[in-house]
Amino acid sequence: IGVGTGFNICPVRPYSGVTICLEAEAGHAALPAPVRDLLAEQIGVKATEFTTVEALFSGRGLGQLHRALWPDASLSASQIVQTYLTGKQDEVAPTLSLFTRSLALQCQSLMLQFMPLGGVYFAGSVARAVFATDMAAVFATEVSQYSHFKDVLTQVPVCVINDDAAALSGCLAALQSRTARAP
Repeated sequence: IGVGTGFNICPVRPYSGVTICLEAEAGHAALPAPVRDLLAEQIGVKATEFTTVEALFSGRGLGQLHRALWPDASLSASQIVQTYLTGKQDEVAPTLSLFTRSLALQCQSLMLQFMPLGGVYFAGSVARAVFATDMAAVFATEVSQYSHFKDVLTQVPVCVINDDAAALSGCLAALQSRTARAP
């Protein structure tokens, strides 16, 4: 799951000794009902501003969520996280908490759709920033609250990829693998 300047997923499965990557454009899909409901409960009519997954789960989305909670504030995603990390948590904790809880609900939906029993791997600058705070515990708590398939969902490992070049490394490995098999 990539959360950075945008949002997308890359479901992968091993098949006959190779890894198959499925195409996806999850960022432009509609928000799942549990995410929409949580936003509506927390920010009221302003929740309608978040029409797609990427509208919420991106750097731009985190900043917009902060403005929905604090109309006079204008902070970027990185400023929100930096403010939190520098001890001014009262100013941004509600935003990070709502974002993280919403991300957990989004992840629950994806876990049920794709059953990634080998793990969920987050990548992207926003994901890394949020999970570098104590919001990782908020995420874990929210994911474990799902009543259906709770035993399965709580067993799925959740990891954060810290290497910005991971996708490029994967592409290179795939290209080298394809080249090695070429007749």
